[in-house]
Amino acid sequence: DVDKNLKVTSGGTLTQQTGTRLTVAGSTNIDAGANDVTLDTTTNDFAGPVSVIGGAITVVDFNDLDATAIAPTVGKNLTLEALNGQLKVAGGAINLGAGALKLTSATGLDTTGAPLTAAAVTLNAGAGTLTLGDNVTTTTGALSLTGAAVNQTAGKIVAPTGATVTATGAVTLTGAANDFTGAVALTGT
Repeated sequence: DVDKNLKVTSGGTLTQQTGTRLTVAGSTNIDAGANDVTLDTTTNDFAGPVSVIGGAITVVDFNDLDATAIAPTVGKNLTLEALNGQLKVAGGAINLGAGALKLTSATGLDTTGAPLTAAAVTLNAGAGTLTLGDNVTTTTGALSLTGAAVNQTAGKIVAPTGATVTATGAVTLTGAANDFTGAVALTGT
């Protein structure tokens, strides 16, 4: 447990030891250069803003996760998960090239102001609404969208290999420039 802020600079891969929990009361700043960062224990609790520079990046938080500055290496994977709370991702483009993107938020997810590009994209808003407020592009893999409702408010969706959209409520994907080349599986009302 860290009562204040956590700052880590690593010249190598940074991996959380299996079975450990990381609790940080203040901000978390990690710089691993182009090396991978894996903080994936489901009981982690980052109370303040989280900033990570690395290769492939995985950050999991039991509650809310405020990802203020996340900079993975292009071509690497990015996974951010707020398992029982809200995931906030700072505005700005996320372009992973050949890497995969997974964003999970238990209480809703809004991509407004953040165009997303990756080989495969998985966006899960849990029991809340998934709001697609900017471009979402998959380059070689599938697109998966999940939420109580899935609502596109702006931007375009490009999914050349198909998409799966799952909602317990309404699904609204009305962007005039949307391009679903592959098969699309829709579940909703």
